[in-house]
Amino acid sequence: MGTGINKIKELCVEYNVKEPDFVFNEFFTIVFKRKLQNEGIKTILVLIKNNPGIKAKSIAKAVEKPKKNIDKYLKKLKDLSKIEYRESNKNRWLLFCLI
Repeated sequence: MGTGINKIKELCVEYNVKEPDFVFNEFFTIVFKRKLQNEGIKTILVLIKNNPGIKAKSIAKAVEKPKKNIDKYLKKLKDLSKIEYRESNKNRWLLFCLI
């Protein structure tokens, strides 16, 4: 065996990343696991919970992501009935956590 697998394992430890699965069959495959969008959704939900009435633009700024990505996460949270939109007096939508 070469040094590649050991190097991958060392780098995973160094960067605090879960070690990949090594699959040996007809082919050699390495399956890397990465954080899913759920981490982003959890972060956004905590922001809304801690800042009732926060706007999507403020969330985007806080998490340093494009607003279009935030809108996608917010839609998912709304569809799951985790948040709700409430209209303010200036026709702007404010976000509130329901859980």
